[in-house]
Amino acid sequence: MLTPPLGICLIVSSSISHDRLTSICRQIVPFLLVLLVDLAIITFCPPLTYAPGGINSLSRPCRPS
Repeated sequence: MLTPPLGICLIVSSSISHDRLTSICRQIVPFLLVLLVDLAIITFCPPLTYAPGGINSLSRPCRPS
């Protein structure tokens, strides 16, 4: 769960697994980076979100306006 209750989930996960909170936080960093990249793509290239066929249906490169 990387959605808003992230802090609570991290604390519960660390107490169940008896791991330190810092080690669990280090393990979720790659997933957070993927989410940030997705957010950047959706923000700066909106045709990808409303193109009927997705990426394959775009005939021109995405340029921010």
